[in-house]
Amino acid sequence: MTMIRMPNPLKCLCALLLFATPGGLSVQAAPPEISNVFPDFPTEYPNASPHLVTGEGFEPGTTEVWVWSPGNEAAAITNALAGLGEAEPILPEQPPQDARRVSTLDVERQVLVAPLEGVVVWVKTAAGVSKPCLFNVPKPCWLGPERAEPGASVHVFGFGLRAPWQAPRLALKGAERHYLLAANPPSRDYRAEDSTLLYFDVPANALPGNYDVFVHNGNGGALGWRKAGLLEITAPAKIPEKLFNVRDYGAKGDDEGNDYLAIAEAMAAAKSAASNASVRAVVYLPPGKFRTDTALEVPSGVTLRGASRDLSVVEGFGVLPPDRHTTALVHPAPQTTIESLTFQGFTVKGPGAYWMAMINPPPPKGYDPRAGAVSDFTLRNCRLLAGDSQSSEARFAYLQALAVPRFRNVRILDNDIVGAVNLGDFFLPSYRLEFIGNTIEGGGNADNVSLNVSQLFDSIVDGNQLRHAATRFLVNARRHCAIRFNEVHDYQRAIWANAEETYLVHGDVFKGGGRATAATATTLTDRAKQWRPGLWGEAEVLIVSGRGFGQHRTVADNTADTLTLRQPWRVIPDASSQYVVGNRSSPDMTQPRTNRVALSHTIVADNSISHTPRGISVSDTARKTFLLRNEFEEVKSPILDWGVSTVQEGNRMLTIDQRGDHTEPLADRRGGDIRQ
Repeated sequence: MTMIRMPNPLKCLCALLLFATPGGLSVQAAPPEISNVFPDFPTEYPNASPHLVTGEGFEPGTTEVWVWSPGNEAAAITNALAGLGEAEPILPEQPPQDARRVSTLDVERQVLVAPLEGVVVWVKTAAGVSKPCLFNVPKPCWLGPERAEPGASVHVFGFGLRAPWQAPRLALKGAERHYLLAANPPSRDYRAEDSTLLYFDVPANALPGNYDVFVHNGNGGALGWRKAGLLEITAPAKIPEKLFNVRDYGAKGDDEGNDYLAIAEAMAAAKSAASNASVRAVVYLPPGKFRTDTALEVPSGVTLRGASRDLSVVEGFGVLPPDRHTTALVHPAPQTTIESLTFQGFTVKGPGAYWMAMINPPPPKGYDPRAGAVSDFTLRNCRLLAGDSQSSEARFAYLQALAVPRFRNVRILDNDIVGAVNLGDFFLPSYRLEFIGNTIEGGGNADNVSLNVSQLFDSIVDGNQLRHAATRFLVNARRHCAIRFNEVHDYQRAIWANAEETYLVHGDVFKGGGRATAATATTLTDRAKQWRPGLWGEAEVLIVSGRGFGQHRTVADNTADTLTLRQPWRVIPDASSQYVVGNRSSPDMTQPRTNRVALSHTIVADNSISHTPRGISVSDTARKTFLLRNEFEEVKSPILDWGVSTVQEGNRMLTIDQRGDHTEPLADRRGGDIRQ
């Protein structure tokens, strides 16, 4: 290249003019960049719906998209275990000879729509080829428990953990040994295709130590292993279990006297035994009805257990005061378990109750629910009768059957609950809830919800039933939660007439935003801000326009003006980048709080809609909506399109007439020619 020397200060000005002049030198365009692929994990219907690819430097009319996958031989997948670690797999810089070019539905400068196959994608223009981007491999997010003995069951949560027609694999890699595992078959057939949860058993012969856990969904050969987390395998516990039978301390269980003092004495003895970690202390209530006028406090490290919830009953009693201020029937401390018991009635003596709940953690000084965090608490196979129909006083003694304001590692499993359940704090995060297999009835006393789970991280709400629910099932899930197979029966909507929904995943967000003034591979700076340090920890930041459009990352921490990320950017933002940061990962995080929200590049594909006056409506604020392969049956107006540049392809109407059942294609339409 010829260097042109000239004196300053004209050098820069003339150089700019040279580059801008048609007859002069030209600036070579940069190769395209991929910032994000969505979805970047396999879905239930592979190759059915197109993908959204965002980035920089896409050229309408000349952009090519190439995809590739290595072989999926079992030997290659197994052999790749030896090289697994923290580093990302090395991808080919250029599409290999056996790579395949795919067609595009739409190309703009920063976004393209194309059906992708394989596990690696490149975008190619006249300026060059983008760096490769890995997709369609699993996206594990967390595993639990993080500490387990040989033979214990562990679950992995993530996206695309199962790929269609493929068998998932797992691997435990330690310093000295590694184990190749198969995922446990689902407990119910219709869960077999659930790609968000995998369960596996720790090998019975596994040596104690720390192991990296990797998962493979069957795609991508040697490139398909992804790290799910760290598992500590502990030696099998040999600590004996010691029962403290409350009858040995004077409890009658005859439904007549007051057994509080005897039960409290048994709790104190169990607490002393548990303090030296030599035994597993269990306070045991044999068959009978044990009455108490004072709240029972379960000490840390102690299990409160009955013979079964049909045989062992704890009943509170007392005189309900005019202000209806009760105490909790049971206060579980951290590291406690309550199992196989029925609880009914109420107490008015002892520590207070948050939100008037039958079972909740001990209230701290000042009754501040934000300080009431509980860790490692399990409630299993119990019956909670907070709306006991046998007693007119007890019916409204408690607003909640169970309330845990803030927690970490709480398991609520296979319980029968009459009354509302309130888990988590609306403003403060809670982690690792397993709320599985419970039945909840009623709950109208709680005023707004029958089941409320708030500010959840890394949690599972699975297979629960709400019966005769007077109010809503309300979920505030912040990040990486499996909420599935829950049922609502006989919804009454007895209160809160303005809340018509039965099942609500809350979409309200606390968010901020602005324009970046600087960025590095793992930071974004906005010097116009004065944030409180730590305000945006665990929030999601999304680039909504400018360089890096479409990228989203989790915030690890923040200073007054800088966000530090858990994962690096693929395309580093610059001063053109506008961002939104929100402390809830909800679908509307990027939308302004207005009644009319402009949407772009929405894909609606492979839906079945029947027996309704209207099928799919596209509003006039929507741009480039793709309606693909949807089927309608007995729908008067299948598609109402007021959008801009809407694409309708492959949609069909199932018709029943004298010719029998047959499918007629709907006309393919384009709101403007967007195919480049």
